Amino acid sequence: MNAREDILNAIRAQRVRSAVRPAAYTPSPAAADPVAAFAERAAAVNAQVRILDNAREIPQAIADLLRGKNLPAEIHIAPDARAM
Repeated sequence: MNAREDILNAIRAQRVRSAVRPAAYTPSPAAADPVAAFAERAAAVNAQVRILDNAREIPQAIADLLRGKNLPAEIHIAPDARAM
């Protein structure tokens, strides 16, 4: 045997022959209120969440957010945006 074969045989000997099979995926149970569940998870990662009653409140909510962060009142919306 040569050095190359020795190295490859050592690597092969250390290889894991079989790994522990992971548990089957089970999705989380559906939340009673998916909007509240999303808001809670988003808030946990420091996202700001504001739940609005209807789409007409969106412009004012955006303006309030920008004003609160002292940002210019300018946003860019995709031409096919359906939120407005």
